[in-house]
Amino acid sequence: MPAPGAKVRLKRNWRSVRQGKPGHRFVDHYERSARTRGRGGTLARVLGLSLAILALAIGVVLSVIPGPAIPFFLVAGALLASEFRFAARFMDGLELRLRAIFAWGLEHWKRLPGFARIVLAILSLAASAGSAWLLYRWLVD
Repeated sequence: MPAPGAKVRLKRNWRSVRQGKPGHRFVDHYERSARTRGRGGTLARVLGLSLAILALAIGVVLSVIPGPAIPFFLVAGALLASEFRFAARFMDGLELRLRAIFAWGLEHWKRLPGFARIVLAILSLAASAGSAWLLYRWLVD
């Protein structure tokens, strides 16, 4: 079980990243982390990088199934962004691109008639079920 101080720091870090300005939040977090880097020690950095690599590996394994890999990639990116400026810049750029894609998708989704939304939802579920079935067949055979 993590120390109470570590849990408080983790919540504070998450809150500051979440409330940051889109397109700058990860670089700002990196700079805050760089200012306090000496306080956590080498063990904390190694642990953070190890967690990032583990989350990235889980994301890669789960990438054959639509959906579940995305949170692991995001956690890995956020952990790496606290240690490396290039990762922080990448995450800020990625956030801006994803926001634009989601805004475009939401705009088009709202314009669709109800039956089209239902058809797309059914097709999406069928694609997910088909992917899961293919993964199962691939692993069993």
